[in-house]
Amino acid sequence: MKKRKIGFSLIELIIGFALLSLLLTSLFACLKNQLFFSRKGQVLEHTVSKEVMLHSYLSQMFLDLKNDDTETTLSTYEKDNTNFLHCCFNNGVQKNPDFAGHVDAKIYVDRKEKKLVCSIEHTGEEKPRVKELFSNVQSLSYSFIDPKSFKEEPTWPKESKTLPLAVKLALKIENSKDPLCFYFILVQTPPIYHYEAKT
Repeated sequence: MKKRKIGFSLIELIIGFALLSLLLTSLFACLKNQLFFSRKGQVLEHTVSKEVMLHSYLSQMFLDLKNDDTETTLSTYEKDNTNFLHCCFNNGVQKNPDFAGHVDAKIYVDRKEKKLVCSIEHTGEEKPRVKELFSNVQSLSYSFIDPKSFKEEPTWPKESKTLPLAVKLALKIENSKDPLCFYFILVQTPPIYHYEAKT
C-alpha cells in the first residue's frame, strides 16, 4: 500500500496563492472605486446643496418683494464697475427689529472675496448686515422680462414703478465653463382699491 500524502504539493500551493491574489486584487479595486465615487458624491452633494440653498433664499426674497406703485422695489445700477441689484422685500421676523419687516437689500459680487453677497440695510446706525450667498463667483449678470413688451431687458431702471414678469440671474463661477443660471417668476398682485360711499 502506498502511504497517503499529508499536506499540499507545491503546484497546489502556487495555484491557491494565485487564486487568492486575484480575489484580493478585485476586492481592493472595488473598495477603491467605492471610496472614489463616495468622495465625488459628497463633493457633488455639497455643491448641489449650496445651489439649492441659494435658489431657495432668492425665491423667498423675490416672492416677498414689496409691491408699491409709489416706490421702486426692484432696480439695477452700476457703481465702481460692480453690478448691483437693489430690492425692497419683507425680511420676516428677526432678532434685531431693525432688520425685520420691509428692508432694502443689494445683491452684488464682492470682487475681493469672490463671493455673491446680499447686503441688507436699514435706517438705524448699525452697519448693513452682509450675508454670503455663494462662493467662487467671478461676475453677476441679470436680465428682466418687461410685462408690456415681453422683451428681455438687461437692466431695470429706478424710474420703472412696475415689477418685471421674470428675473434671470447668471453667475460666472471659477473653473466652470457654463454660467450658473436662476430664473424667477415674480408674482404680480393687483392694486387694492378702496371704495367709499357718497353721503
